[in-house]
Amino acid sequence: MGRRGRSRKTWVLGLVGLSALALAIAVVALDVLASPIGRFVRGVALLAYLAMFLATLSSAFTRELVRFFGRPFLRVHHVLSVTGLALIVLHPLAYALQVGSLAVFVPVFGSPIAFLRWGGRLALYLFLVAAAAAALRKAVGRNWRLVHLLTYAAFMLVTIHAGLIGTDFRSAAARAAAASMAAVVTGVLVWRRVRTRRRRSAPGFAVGAGPKTEMQPQFRRWGWCAEPGWWEGTEGGGAGVRGGNCQGAIQGWGDE
Repeated sequence: MGRRGRSRKTWVLGLVGLSALALAIAVVALDVLASPIGRFVRGVALLAYLAMFLATLSSAFTRELVRFFGRPFLRVHHVLSVTGLALIVLHPLAYALQVGSLAVFVPVFGSPIAFLRWGGRLALYLFLVAAAAAALRKAVGRNWRLVHLLTYAAFMLVTIHAGLIGTDFRSAAARAAAASMAAVVTGVLVWRRVRTRRRRSAPGFAVGAGPKTEMQPQFRRWGWCAEPGWWEGTEGGGAGVRGGNCQGAIQGWGDE
């Protein structure tokens, strides 16, 4: 299948978005006694949770996403991340309007249970810090990936927060779904760390060796640079691949 055929598959992202929107509307519509603003707050929260889950999950399937969509991984990842981040900010803003107080932005540390109940407040700032580290990764340096790991902690806080006080997470099915998503996110984190260690220990692998680094055997074996330009703009250090040249494509990958 050619690049043009794969690029048309971007409609899948739109379909996923519409499906998530339909799910959120269906869930909040079940509560006929809720106010319009209350439904909006809950709907935005559900959409934000789904978007951040998909953004986290996408980081585990970089090669597959690039080959499926025919676009740089970061473009697909950023669509999910930016959408989720916007919804994460919109949720407390709408809730502050509903309750008439800006205290919803202040994290609670009074007790462990209170901290977990309102953990979404701290999660908001963790998501923002992680997003800033990614956006400013050139200025932050190689450690930006360590800061970006805050997204995993934030997702867990949001999951606990939703399970404790979320109106739409009271049913056993909803809680089971949230627990499953949290387990998947945890699995993605563990798998990525294991994968990173394996790459670092691979013979001849050089971290951040720059554009002059030759293509390492393990990357050639996996066929990661099989097509011209497909790696351009990925997390691989921003080196890019043009004209089938794989040199520099793996720059920085060992630090993910």
